Amino acid sequence: MKLRIVRLEKEHVEEAARLVGRRCAALRACVSSLPPAYDDPAAFSSRLLRLVDRGVGVAAFEGERMVGLLGAYSIGTLYGRPCMLSPEWGNGAETTVARHAVEAMYREVAPEWLRQGGEVHAICALAHDVAALEGWAWVGFGRMVCDALRSLDPISVAPNGVQVRRAGPEDVDVILPLAQGLREHLATPPIYVLDPESSEDRVAWDTTLGDPRMAVWIAVRGRAALGYLRQGPATRDACAVIVDEGTTSITGAYVEPKARGEGVATALLARAVDWGRKQGYVRCSVDFETANGPAARFWMRHFAPVVISVGRTLDPRLVRA
Repeated sequence: MKLRIVRLEKEHVEEAARLVGRRCAALRACVSSLPPAYDDPAAFSSRLLRLVDRGVGVAAFEGERMVGLLGAYSIGTLYGRPCMLSPEWGNGAETTVARHAVEAMYREVAPEWLRQGGEVHAICALAHDVAALEGWAWVGFGRMVCDALRSLDPISVAPNGVQVRRAGPEDVDVILPLAQGLREHLATPPIYVLDPESSEDRVAWDTTLGDPRMAVWIAVRGRAALGYLRQGPATRDACAVIVDEGTTSITGAYVEPKARGEGVATALLARAVDWGRKQGYVRCSVDFETANGPAARFWMRHFAPVVISVGRTLDPRLVRA
């Protein structure tokens, strides 16, 4: 049956919320640590209403049944270019039609995203939706960021002479070179992530290190600092479906190149998991650039992906056309 594509309006919100809820329930069947609250369509109704009000989207129907939706809104800039973002609760399709629906909906809505000034189009897709991810690849989207979850089951660490301790305000001069090392690493090929707006300066780190809700761990061998990991409550800078009072988020981690492959990152993560469990959390999240090969391989050994963000950059001349 041919799909019917219509503009996403307020009258579609409740049916769209049910579609998103079903998709999140299917994801949780694959990743049991996902917060169960997102199985409930009510978790998405208000978000979808805001999406209709401030963004632009379409819905796909097979007969009278909604089988897909695709909406986005402006988030300012991404990598220095104006961006339209479709969050994981603002897109998706029934598995049986996902590949076809992705192409049909994007063909319909992309010109309007361009008219909104969007030179970058970013889609946050649920990681279990292989058909949709393949569909996005076929219309020119590449992977950018992965959001992942794990339980707080203990992680075994082999003895390696590395000690992990919690940093305090007095350790700011230890942390700053490691944080700079992370920024420099992310700017190297093939990652090429430049962050001129980074707020990780001394003032920001003083605040973080003095915040009891945050934990910053330093790995040391002898007197040498080899790496760090930062965690705290669920971050609002990642995908929405990890946000829950039971989630602790890792928001920064780095190991010096000379110490990689020696179990330093595992020792840091093990301490983060133990601390999270003692604080009453039930899961841990992390998000990372997919082009960051060493990090991606490490995180994927310990976490299960929940959202894969894909994007494409269009010629600015199309925006002005």
